[in-house]
Amino acid sequence: MINDHENMALTYAKIFNYQIGYFPIKYLGVPVSPSRLHVIDWLPLLEKNAERLDVWKGSSMSIAGRLI
Repeated sequence: MINDHENMALTYAKIFNYQIGYFPIKYLGVPVSPSRLHVIDWLPLLEKNAERLDVWKGSSMSIAGRLI
């Protein structure tokens, strides 16, 4: 529940038997938050994609490009 009283969330959690989570959460590796995300929230995703990009660039280069 977003923007609701904490005691109501606890009541619903007991009725439907679920855990209460807190923001920011991750959905498919992307942070989700009810407010604007900060740069630090995006860093893990940026680092992960930078690693993948380095591997892709290295495998698609010519032999001459790899030597340099």
